[in-house]
Amino acid sequence: MNVVLLGALAPKHVSWLTPVWLLGLGGLASLLFLGVLWAAFTGLSRIPGLGELIENRRRFRWVSLALSLLVFLGLAAWEAGRISTVFSQEGSEAGLRRLLSAVALAVPVMIVVWGAVAALLALASRRLMDEIEEAVTEGILLPVLVAVAVLAAIGVAGAFFLRSPEASWAIVKSLGRLPYVGERTIDAVIPASKDPDVLEGRREPPPHPVLVDFRGEELQRIVIHSTQDVSVARDKDVLMDSPESLQVLAGDKFEWHRRGLGNELFGRRPVKYLYVRNRGAEDARVTFILSTEIPYPQTLVIPVFAGLVAVFFAVYLALRTIAPRISAIALATYKSETAQPIFLLAVILTGVFLIGSIVFP
Repeated sequence: MNVVLLGALAPKHVSWLTPVWLLGLGGLASLLFLGVLWAAFTGLSRIPGLGELIENRRRFRWVSLALSLLVFLGLAAWEAGRISTVFSQEGSEAGLRRLLSAVALAVPVMIVVWGAVAALLALASRRLMDEIEEAVTEGILLPVLVAVAVLAAIGVAGAFFLRSPEASWAIVKSLGRLPYVGERTIDAVIPASKDPDVLEGRREPPPHPVLVDFRGEELQRIVIHSTQDVSVARDKDVLMDSPESLQVLAGDKFEWHRRGLGNELFGRRPVKYLYVRNRGAEDARVTFILSTEIPYPQTLVIPVFAGLVAVFFAVYLALRTIAPRISAIALATYKSETAQPIFLLAVILTGVFLIGSIVFP
């Protein structure tokens, strides 16, 4: 009955509950992700030599250090390429700043890489995988897992009762566009026309296509620089001085930012090319800076939440394997503290306030 009423709530209440629903989908993604990780590390723990590596502490330290150095050298080579690009494009001063920043971060990055590699090797322990049920149910992981499962149930229910399943799927599937959005810089050279009719103003200069390949609904910002006066349009048949054409003056810049959902510069459909006409007497060097974002950026909470839960579980289990004595002390402390009545009271009050924040935001 309550679920049916939830589907009939006013749009304002649906808006309030949508963040909870997205968090619930994050919980569902967390459970799926944890299942995949469990299967993967169970398989790795069966590899001879890898599953027993943690039992030989000295060998474990040397192997983790060697692998960390390989990863660090790969990151250093990648960063060196980026620093070289900064030197060539932005000058020696900007390149030197980038180099000094990289040097300052080298030691912290190496420590983080070593910790991550050691944790991954520890998670591939055969002993840990054989005791995974005990490891998950003996301490704080169990209540966390229950909370995530409750959120997952809310996520599944909300997909059907907050809005139609089709509308819910349209929101969620926007995450699939994540690899294709971000900020890009596109450079193009638009040749000046040599046609006498164009030079004398009797005919417009020809349009030149520039490959941009974005979706209009995802465009958040566009900046255009040019060394000559140019006009930019979505369609090649648009006249230079029509309202649909963007005018960019030489040495100046054109800049547009999205202001609300209904503010579209090129419409909502995909844009493969922009057509540029060069008004000047010399070749124009045109630079486009495009910033795009998925249509529903709020859905980013789903992979972020799933990743945080996975990292929490991974760190806990890795510490349990690498430092069993410290883990045992922490477990005993957890059990003694959570056995106090004040802990249960705090949990109940927290739940009441969380539910109340939905009804009375």
